[in-house]
Amino acid sequence: MPISGKRMMDLVKKLGFERLSTFESETKAAEMLCDEIRAMGLEPTVETFMAPHYEVNEVKLEITEPFYKEITCTGYGFSGNDAKDGIEAEFAYIEGFDPIDLYDVKGKIVFFTGGMGITAYESLIKAGAAGFICTSGTFKDKLADSDLEERTLRDKHTEHGKLPGVTIRMKDALSLIPKHPTRAK
Repeated sequence: MPISGKRMMDLVKKLGFERLSTFESETKAAEMLCDEIRAMGLEPTVETFMAPHYEVNEVKLEITEPFYKEITCTGYGFSGNDAKDGIEAEFAYIEGFDPIDLYDVKGKIVFFTGGMGITAYESLIKAGAAGFICTSGTFKDKLADSDLEERTLRDKHTEHGKLPGVTIRMKDALSLIPKHPTRAK
């Protein structure tokens, strides 16, 4: 089979979907690549390996005081399991992970903008936070045109401990913070 830029581009377009390691979409992509190799008259070899895997069965975020609001969220992969009925604690908004930002977060569900870096995660663990909420996207995103990111902690994060976490849209965060929530579940 001759080299074909069009065929290559068609394959890249077909593979243009989210393919998270250890999930079904990864297997689907591997099968598509095997089909392409077979079409060239060759026999592919698929090598498997063990990899950590998580499964989020249920995720829910509720602001419980001084008002009630349920917020769409995704669970942070490998962030740990919470109690059967969830965890409810004081809500704390922080702007950073310096000691001054974390001095009073022990036992609280901590909200911040952005994702979870290793140093930030370790700081939350050491400060005794009960859980975390982070954001996805920007304040300019339109709901119809945005996705709620699926985020995952790595081994370097979890070697410091497990802390339940969720991700919410930045648009939801913008409507939430001015209302000064005091408790979350």
